[in-house]
Amino acid sequence: MSEEWDGPWSPTIAQGVVNNPRVLHFTFPPDEGDPDYPFPTVIALVGRLDKPTGSSSKADKDQLVLYAHGYIKPEMKKRLQAANETGLMVTITASEVDGCFLAFTPFWNGYNFRSTTINGYAHSLSGEEKWEAMQLLMDDFVPGRWEGTRPTTRAEVDWAAIIRVDINTSKSHVHTRHSLGTEDEKDLEAGAANHYWEGAIPIWRTCGDPIPGPNNKNEVPEHVRRYVETNSDPNEVFSKRIAVDGYHPS
Repeated sequence: MSEEWDGPWSPTIAQGVVNNPRVLHFTFPPDEGDPDYPFPTVIALVGRLDKPTGSSSKADKDQLVLYAHGYIKPEMKKRLQAANETGLMVTITASEVDGCFLAFTPFWNGYNFRSTTINGYAHSLSGEEKWEAMQLLMDDFVPGRWEGTRPTTRAEVDWAAIIRVDINTSKSHVHTRHSLGTEDEKDLEAGAANHYWEGAIPIWRTCGDPIPGPNNKNEVPEHVRRYVETNSDPNEVFSKRIAVDGYHPS
C-alpha cells in the first residue's frame, strides 16, 4: 500500500475527504474569559479545501486553505474577530466511510475509511475575499446554485459567517484503512472458511430524486438534475474498487 495513504499530510487525499462529506467538526480551545465553561468549543461547519481566492490576503497562493461557513454563535464570532490578525487556533476533523470488511474472527471486522485532521489558524473574513469564498462554497455545495438563486442581500452577507483556516501542514495528517486480507493462518488451517464467511461490503453516498418544495412554479432546474446524476457514480465506483483492492494491497 502506498505510504501516502497513512500518515503525513497529503493535499490530494485531504481534499478527497473534506470535499466529500463537507460537514466538518471544528474544535476551538476553551475560552479563557469564560471560566464557567472550561471545555473546548466544537462547531459543525460546511467547508472546502481549495487554493486562496484572488483577493485573499494569504501570501502563498499555491498552498491550500480551508474555507467554511455555517452558524457561529456571537460569542465565538467575537473570539474569531479578536484573534483575526494571527488567527484563532483550531483543529478540524473529517472522515469518509467507503465500506466495511467482515473477517473470520470478531476483532478483525472493521471499516474501510479515510480521515484527516487539520491543524491551523482560523480567520473571520470580510470584504471581497468573503464574497468570493461565499460563491466558492455555494457552487461546491451544488454546482450552479449561486446563479440558480435570487441575488443575495447586503444583510444576508453581513449575517453569514465565513472563515478561512490557514493550515499548518507539518501538524496535519491523513489516515485511511484500506487493507484487508488479514486472515489468521491458524483460522485457515483450522478450516474456518468452511464454516464462516469473509468479505467486504462497499458503502457510498448517493442522491435520491429531487423533491419539490410547496412554492415551486418551475421544473427541477438543469443544475440540480446534473448534480443528482453526477454525484453518485464516482462514489460507487471508488467504494467498489476499494472493496476489491483491499484484498490485494499494492
